[in-house]
Amino acid sequence: MNYTGYNEINEKAVKELRREAAAHKIIAELSSDLMIPETMEAISQLILDKAMAIFETKSGYAGYIHPETGQFSVGAISGNAVLLFDAETDMEMKYEKFTGVWGWVLTNRSSLTADSREELVQIVEDEYSVPPVSNFISAPALVNRKVVGQVAVLDAGFTLASFDREIITRLASLYASAFQRIKTNDEIINARKEAEAANQKRNELLSNMSHEIRTPMNGILGMLELALEIEKNPRQMENLYLAKDSAEAMLNLLNNLFNFSEMEAGRLKIKKMRFGLKSVVEGVLLSFRLKAKGKALELLYDIAPEVPNRLIGDPERLRQILVNIIGNAVKFTEKGRVMLCIEPDKNSRSMDRKGVVLKFAVHDTGMGIPGEKQETIFSSPGQVDKEISRSYGGIGLGLVIARQMIEMMSGRIWVESQVNLGSTFYFTAWFEKQSRAAPSPKRISSEKSAPVTPPERKILDIDKARQNFLNSTEKHRESVDLFIENAPILIAQLKNAMSEANYSMIERCAGELNKNASEIGAMKIAGEAFRLKIALRNAENLKMKLIIDKIDHEFEILKDYLCKI
Repeated sequence: MNYTGYNEINEKAVKELRREAAAHKIIAELSSDLMIPETMEAISQLILDKAMAIFETKSGYAGYIHPETGQFSVGAISGNAVLLFDAETDMEMKYEKFTGVWGWVLTNRSSLTADSREELVQIVEDEYSVPPVSNFISAPALVNRKVVGQVAVLDAGFTLASFDREIITRLASLYASAFQRIKTNDEIINARKEAEAANQKRNELLSNMSHEIRTPMNGILGMLELALEIEKNPRQMENLYLAKDSAEAMLNLLNNLFNFSEMEAGRLKIKKMRFGLKSVVEGVLLSFRLKAKGKALELLYDIAPEVPNRLIGDPERLRQILVNIIGNAVKFTEKGRVMLCIEPDKNSRSMDRKGVVLKFAVHDTGMGIPGEKQETIFSSPGQVDKEISRSYGGIGLGLVIARQMIEMMSGRIWVESQVNLGSTFYFTAWFEKQSRAAPSPKRISSEKSAPVTPPERKILDIDKARQNFLNSTEKHRESVDLFIENAPILIAQLKNAMSEANYSMIERCAGELNKNASEIGAMKIAGEAFRLKIALRNAENLKMKLIIDKIDHEFEILKDYLCKI
């Protein structure tokens, strides 16, 4: 018996068993490793590295078929494998036609094993496409019987065995699974991008539509307010007030839609500017005075003494929040009262040198909100139920927008309510305190307005204001101080309203400037505000812009002089 030959065969079998076990171990590790890479190039390189380790070679390639173009792209390649491809005519190694040895595997959707160049030429029947190789083994990557790629090695460091076809097929199968994962991820990402783009277009369209509709609505409101200043019989006045209420309701809805679209598009911003808290609060409550009076509701506010009046923040966003919350309170309260209370937030370190966290509470004696609905009103548009929507109107956007604005002001919003007993809406917001300390100004009386001074009357405004300020009582000095503080807000609102053709806002701001400037003796500013109302009535837009610039200029001169006193 030839024991030498038997031992050689036995030793060869043992080596192949060890090599097969090592290959399966590498493939098992590869299964988890393939979950990490996020590109086909990285996956191709990982597959090729493991394949070359298993087959003890430095030559091979891994490529995939692009799902959109149908081109075969070489994701990773090494050693003599480049000789299989026409790299000179395609430097990116992307091929539309499947030719040569690699093309045979893709076209026939079959694995290919050859122990010599001659055997490989005989299989592919193309001698010119086969470079000098000692052996070659490849398998297609299939997904649902469709070819999506290929894994191949050449010049293996041993004679290919029967189980090697199974090894290369398993590698190709893992390659196909990884390809499918990347394709699915890409499809999800692309679908998300398309959805975001569509959402962005929708928000832009909504924003543009809201702006385009708001412009004529502001014009209607402005003309209605001017018409209400002319004496008419009671029936005409009633009709005008009804038209004005309807226009204001429509404008509020459009503003909410505009803010919601800005919020969805991520364009909602919080500004920082100096303002007086009392001025904002009184302005909001004033806008609901007639509605509250029509329902015989008490409309009250209380600001704790320790709350600073001079703040830095976004007065316009604060006004919008209060309008939405107080507007709902007035809307859903048939009798009793609506009251706004403001105090420092006791649950935070709200009073420090730089800032303050204020707690706002809006109490009403309205219908109340069921417990199961109290969380949803802040998160999704819609009224508490359809019956309320039909009875009171509105689409429930206000609180959703208010919540977003409050969170951007480092605060939170919540509600406590009992059905038929009323509700209290709370929210907190952080503000900077103005550096110049001063006592909270007293309220400028709105009962008696100073007479409007026409622009023809010549008064040395600065001297008059200086004399009034020096000779005034403490109360009057506080009124001057309040005017210096609030006038920049009114001027900024005038400029913004002019750019948006918001004639209702121009009318309101001009009237307030005229009244407040008259009360402190700033008659040049009062006169210009009077001229602005006349220009508004005559629809002289260019003249209105010039007057607003003149008001701004006169105020800066007045402020500089008063600051030197």
